[in-house]
Amino acid sequence: AGRRLSDDHVLMLIIEDILSRHPGSDVILGPRASRTLPPFVVQHGGASAIVRTAPHIVQQEMKSRGALVAGDSNGGIFIKDRWFGSNDPVYAAARITEIISGANRPLSEVVNDLPDASLSTVHLVEATTLHTALNGILCDDSVFPGARISKIDGVRLDFADSWVYLEPLSEDGECYLHVEGDDEDCRHRLEHLLSSILKHKHPDLALPTLIATAIKS
Repeated sequence: AGRRLSDDHVLMLIIEDILSRHPGSDVILGPRASRTLPPFVVQHGGASAIVRTAPHIVQQEMKSRGALVAGDSNGGIFIKDRWFGSNDPVYAAARITEIISGANRPLSEVVNDLPDASLSTVHLVEATTLHTALNGILCDDSVFPGARISKIDGVRLDFADSWVYLEPLSEDGECYLHVEGDDEDCRHRLEHLLSSILKHKHPDLALPTLIATAIKS
């Protein structure tokens, strides 16, 4: 069986193509970006910056930094190379088709050369109380000593081999929780740790089962 062409892979192919012609350019990423993306950008001669994913903020950052591409792990891709810098899925699809058709080798081989990770995402509904509890746990330095914390558009903790990102709560009381590991074992360890801490601090609350959406081969 072949590997799934994930949103991250699509973004990587576009980043690689643009940086090959514009080395040194900045790439704008969102707070849920895979841990594989920043080193991939550096490897191909660029520099990355993490910003909120609101379209107007992304476009402002692209303009101020002179960035030609921006994207997050939700499939949204902004391209300002031969285009207008807007989030245009039709144009992004055209660019990825152009890249694949010019690769002179099967898509499976192209994808096999790209870094991957194991990601799980859970949609939390009617989650005001759960979100408050999770946010308190993730923002408590004593719970995860040594983790690198970011509070750009939610809260994200990065560890040596994994990360967890809690999105802001919507007006409807819904949010998404993302956990990624360098491989499936790393992801499972962080999921188990997070669930255990939540159960210890808030015995009346529990996390729904996290579902893997991409597994490293």
